[in-house]
Amino acid sequence: KGSDTELTLGIFSEISYGNKSIDGDISLSDIKMKGGSDTDDIGDLLITAVTEGGSNILKLESSFMKASLKSDGPVTEILKDLPGLTVARELPALFSHVQETPSSAGYDIRIEFNDSRNILSHLFPGLYIADGSIMDISVNDSRELTGKLHSARLAYGKNFIKGAELSVDNMDGS
Repeated sequence: KGSDTELTLGIFSEISYGNKSIDGDISLSDIKMKGGSDTDDIGDLLITAVTEGGSNILKLESSFMKASLKSDGPVTEILKDLPGLTVARELPALFSHVQETPSSAGYDIRIEFNDSRNILSHLFPGLYIADGSIMDISVNDSRELTGKLHSARLAYGKNFIKGAELSVDNMDGS
């Protein structure tokens, strides 16, 4: 498992892109991951994108997690945006190549984990996130980030945390 994982799946997509919006569905079906002699049935994954009232909404639904993202700007900007609002802001010497983007778009991300052991064993061997764990991240149009994580158990290898409750922000307060 890990670096030598074989992935099989079926893909169906009906997507339209225009004027900085994405609408449609991507369905990944019968996902299987094989590492060594073990084959794990991951199940199906449905990704839905819609534009409503000027907001781009992206939803992911599967047996291992449910996630939603709502953005006032292009969804693709979020991956570029988060490092500049978090670690690069606080540790600029280590992340001099990352710039905080001047975007004024706000967004909300919510991830609810179900039993994700099968997929995590292939993507991040040794990582365990308890069923029912929830992560919320919100960025407003003033570039203020807030985040919360709630989990009954988080583990990596032999290290673990029970009853994790974490709140973070980038508002330079204590």
